[in-house]
Formats: sequence, structure tokens, C-alpha cells
Amino acid sequence: MSRKKAAGARPVSRSVSDRRRDESNEPSTLHPPNPIALGWARASLGVAAVVSIYLAYTSLTGSGVVGCGGEDGCNEVLNSRWSKWLGIPVSLPAMALYLSLVRWSFIGFDPATKPPRRLARLGLRVGPWMVLGAAVWFFLLSAFVLNKFCPYCFAVHLTGSLGAVLLLKLIRATTTVADKSEGGVESWYSQIHWAALALGALIAGQLVYTPTTYRVASVSSNLGIAATDSTARRGPNSSEGSKHTPAGTTSEPSSSQSSRAGTEAIPSRVLALYDGHFQLDLYQLPLLGSVTAPKVLISQFDYTCEHCRHSHTPIIEAQQQFSNELAVVCLPMPIDGHCNEWIRKTPLAHTNACQFAALALALWQADRTKFHEFDDWMMTSPEALQVPVALARARSLVGEARLNQAFADPWVAQTLQLSISLYRSNSITVRSGAMPMLVAGTNVVTGTISSTANLLQLLDRSFGLKPAF
Repeated sequence: MSRKKAAGARPVSRSVSDRRRDESNEPSTLHPPNPIALGWARASLGVAAVVSIYLAYTSLTGSGVVGCGGEDGCNEVLNSRWSKWLGIPVSLPAMALYLSLVRWSFIGFDPATKPPRRLARLGLRVGPWMVLGAAVWFFLLSAFVLNKFCPYCFAVHLTGSLGAVLLLKLIRATTTVADKSEGGVESWYSQIHWAALALGALIAGQLVYTPTTYRVASVSSNLGIAATDSTARRGPNSSEGSKHTPAGTTSEPSSSQSSRAGTEAIPSRVLALYDGHFQLDLYQLPLLGSVTAPKVLISQFDYTCEHCRHSHTPIIEAQQQFSNELAVVCLPMPIDGHCNEWIRKTPLAHTNACQFAALALALWQADRTKFHEFDDWMMTSPEALQVPVALARARSLVGEARLNQAFADPWVAQTLQLSISLYRSNSITVRSGAMPMLVAGTNVVTGTISSTANLLQLLDRSFGLKPAF
């Protein structure tokens, strides 16, 4: 009997889970966090979440972002492939993470919410590292891939990183024995490991999915996008390369043309847009294809715009596909505040855009037969984006005297302002200033046309044009 009692007095072995359960039932030793630091963390993450919500809204609705116009760094970053994850705007998961961290900060530091507190504190250990990793990835992309700066994105990552750092300090200062036994991610190594896996999923989703690089906005006829052609007889006939009346916002003949009435008239084919506010005379503007083509595509571009240069070849190839069925109006539209009042701050890459646009229009005035050779060279040659080189090339094509005479013609400046005004109207209407910008029937297309196949689909959608093959 004594042996049995002695045996019964022997302590029973307890499992690890039993010990953890007992530890978790011990009175909490959680100290209240620094209220000032916690308040700053929540405020910073809240600001990051609000800006992310705004960016997600603009991305999903296709609307423009306030302060982003043309092909500036902000617009280019927000429309790049890196702004999407598997086709979803990255601002959506970012917003969810920021809001989750704010919510966890209310639960994870509250001793009264023990079961949900464990999960919240796990999120507070790993989530901030995810925020910091995404910020590093963004800054690397901006500096070495895009070479552009987006103030909205910078604000999101800066405020989010500030909140993340504060939360890491707070969670480390308030870690308890129960946290360590339940969490499994209490070490810095473990936390960074899980955050790195999440960052890897983000990068992989951006690499494997190629988003659409352009947007199509269909504009109802009551807003004025109505491509209507007419044929008229206007003004005296003139030889190729002589002065022409600028294609402005009116199709009325100029006083000089009226004064020479009775001489042989030249044809005029007008393309009216925005309820006739813009009337483009196809005989007066740089044109690719036949002036009598039944379908007309308006192309607005900037020679210094990387996306415009990428879209150049698809536009040329598409016009060649349809030959006399399609004409392309070529309107240089500089993203340069020196001549474009809508560009408040000229991006460094576009500082000479006005000079290149004026040079191309002057060359068209001097000798129309040389324009497309010069235009193609400007779009495809890296050395073309140097003013002395481009000027020398233009002079070699038409001669210095003829080029200087064309520069002096008011038509150059007037046509440039016509293109800028049309771009402004399009941007306001479709709420996007991304370049290049195409007008095809009642559709306004903004952004990079990455392939001829994409443009052929757009032309089929807009005009019903189908390639022969």
C-alpha cells in the first residue's frame, strides 16, 4: 500500500500545449504602450490608407489624379505595369494592410482582449515588415526602372513606413511571455521571413501579369466627340510647300484667301470635333495616308515621350494595313510648359519638347514630302532628342532657307496651340492626360499602344475596320 501511495504521489508529466495553455491563462503582464507613439502610428497609417483609397479610386474609374498631367512622373508611375498586381491596383491591398494595422493596434495592446489580441499581435509583428519591404521595392523601381517620381506614392510609403517603424518599437516593448509561447514569430528573423514571402508574392504578381497599357473612353455624342467630314472649296490654289491657312477652330476662309477670290481654289476637307469647336482641315495638317480616306485617326504625341515613341511603330503599321481606308492626322503635342500653359512644371525629360514639335511642323510647311521621314527618324533614333542634331537633320532634308521661312510662318505656332487646346479638351472630357492620345471616332485612347494587334482591335472597335488577313 505504501508503494502505491508513493507511486501515486509522483508528479504527472505535462504536455507542451498544457504548459502553454497555463501560461496564456496567467494574469497579463502587458504594459500600456506609449500613447503618443501609438497615436502617431495610427495617424501615419491612416493617412497612408486614405491616399491609397484615392489612388485605388482613380485607377478603377480611369479618372485623372489631381496634379498629374501629361507624361509627368506621377502619371507615368501610376499607369505603369508596376502599379498593378495580377491586374489589381496595388493600392487596394496596400489600403487593406494599412487599415488592418490600425485595427490591430486597438486590439493588440488591449489586455482585456486576450484571444483576439494574440492574432492582432502576430499581425503587428509581420505587417510592419511588409510595409517596409513594399516601400523599399517602390523606391528601387522609381530610381532604377521607371526613373520617375510620384508624390502620391511617395507620401503613401513615407507615412506608412513611419507608422510601421513605430508599431515595431511598440510591439517589441510590450512583448510578454505568453506572446512568445503562442506567437511563433517573436524573433526578428521569423518576422522578416514571413514578410519577405509576402513581398515575393507581390513582385511575382507584377512580373507574371502584363496589364493593359492604354485606356479607351467612349464619349457620348452630346459631349461633342463627333467626327464629321465635309468637302469644300476654300481659298486660292497654292503650290506644295507654300503658306497655308492654319487649321484652327473655324473653317471660315481667311481675309487673304477672300481677297484673292476668283483664282483657282484648293480642296478642303474638315474634320469637326466637340460640336464644331475644333475644325481640322486635313489638307492643312501633317497626314499619314490619303486625305480622302473614309476613316481618320487623330494622333497626338510628344517626341520626348517614351510611351509615344513605343506607340509610333504600331500606328505606322496599322495605317499601312488599311492603306487608303485610314488616314492618321499627326499632331505634335509638347509636354513642355515653355509653350504649353497646361503643363505647370516641365519634367526634365521634356524640356526641349516645344522645340522639337515646332521643328516638325516647320518641316511639314517647308516640304510635306519630307515630313514622315523626319518624323520616323525623330521617333526611332536616340540621338534625335538633341536639339542641334534634330535641327541639322531638318536642314539637310529641306534646306536652311526654306526651314527658316517656314519657322516664320504663323501657321506653326497656331497649329501647335491648336494641338495643345485639343489635348486639353480631351483630357478634361476623359479625365486623363496620359500620352500618347488618340481620337478614333467617338473613342479617346490614352496611354501606350504596345503592339499593332492592340491598335487593330481599337480600330475595329472604333471604325469597324478589319484587316484583310
